[in-house]
Amino acid sequence: MKKYKTNVEKYVENMSRFKHKCKCGHIIYLNDKHPKVLCYWCKRMNYLYEKDRIIDNLKRDIKK
Repeated sequence: MKKYKTNVEKYVENMSRFKHKCKCGHIIYLNDKHPKVLCYWCKRMNYLYEKDRIIDNLKRDIKK
């Protein structure tokens, strides 16, 4: 007999693909729609792609 997944199990399984752990240890969710997110615990910016982090750092350095 097959076990069918409930909606909650499908939701949890889908959201686990987007989990990212911040350096402070808290879990945040990143996806293509939101590739950079501010950790609401330590206020550190987290990036999905390394390229975005480098671009933001360059922009900050140019302003200085």
